[in-house]
Amino acid sequence: IVEQGRRDAERVGREMIDKAKDEAAAEQQRALQQIDNATSAALEELAEKGADLAVDLAGRIVHAELKSDDHAGLIAQAVGRFADTPPNRN
Repeated sequence: IVEQGRRDAERVGREMIDKAKDEAAAEQQRALQQIDNATSAALEELAEKGADLAVDLAGRIVHAELKSDDHAGLIAQAVGRFADTPPNRN
């Protein structure tokens, strides 16, 4: 009887460990998916901001004859605005 109890306890212990491992693996997969989703959203936002700034800068260039110093100033201004723009919280 004691030996049977010991075997049952070992079996239950293995089952608990296996279940915990499965749950940990599932949680890890959920976390990786969340990270992947957040990365994709951040890259999309970055691409949108980059495109908006490029269009804005192109519009300014088309409407003004620029010397090289003016061109460099517009680029610096656009980059500064990009850094100052808060992230979009969709």
